[in-house]
Amino acid sequence: MRGRRNEKKKFSRIIAFLSLVVIILTSIGLTSKSNAEKVNLGLDLQGGFEVLYQVEPLKEGQTIDEAAVKATADTISRRINILGVSEPVITVESGNRIRVELAGVKRPRNSS
Repeated sequence: MRGRRNEKKKFSRIIAFLSLVVIILTSIGLTSKSNAEKVNLGLDLQGGFEVLYQVEPLKEGQTIDEAAVKATADTISRRINILGVSEPVITVESGNRIRVELAGVKRPRNSS
């Protein structure tokens, strides 16, 4: 008699465990597609392009300082934001260079 009770307890625990696994897998399956659509892929996964600008003085004798490069990067950022590009990456590099990464842009000529 006692052996049957233990078998019934084991069986009910196995059923409960399997039910829990099915519930968890179902909830993952139902929510994974909507969550995957919300993820913004980067330049390496989504495609797009990268441009490296070099800031040069307009007139001879002018020098390029950090403020001028930062102002140029801000201007580029504002122009890109007008186009509606999602999450552009604009980085000021080593003095007078600005790297612009635009993920998901299909026509680069319209963006530069």
